[in-house]
Amino acid sequence: MSNIYGKIFSGEIKLMKLENESWVFPHSHEYLELVYILGGTAQHNMGGIETTLKKGDYFLMPENARNKFAIKGDNIRITECFA
Repeated sequence: MSNIYGKIFSGEIKLMKLENESWVFPHSHEYLELVYILGGTAQHNMGGIETTLKKGDYFLMPENARNKFAIKGDNIRITECFA
C-alpha cells in the first residue's frame, strides 16, 4: 500500500497573529485555503457574506475567493493551511 498522505497535502501551514483594529484588505489566492481560528474575534467577508469569527471556528476558502478581515476587539490568532 502506498503512502497517499504526501500526495493529499503538499502545501504549507502558517500561524498568524493579527492585531486589534487592523485590517486585511480584499485579496484572493490561487490555491485552496483552510483557516482555523485559534483565538480572538474578527469580521470576515468572503463573496459579500459577512461572518463573525471566534476561537474554534474554521472554514475553507476555494481558489480565487475574494475575502477580507476586520479585527475588532481581541487580537486574533489564525492557522492557515495552503494546498
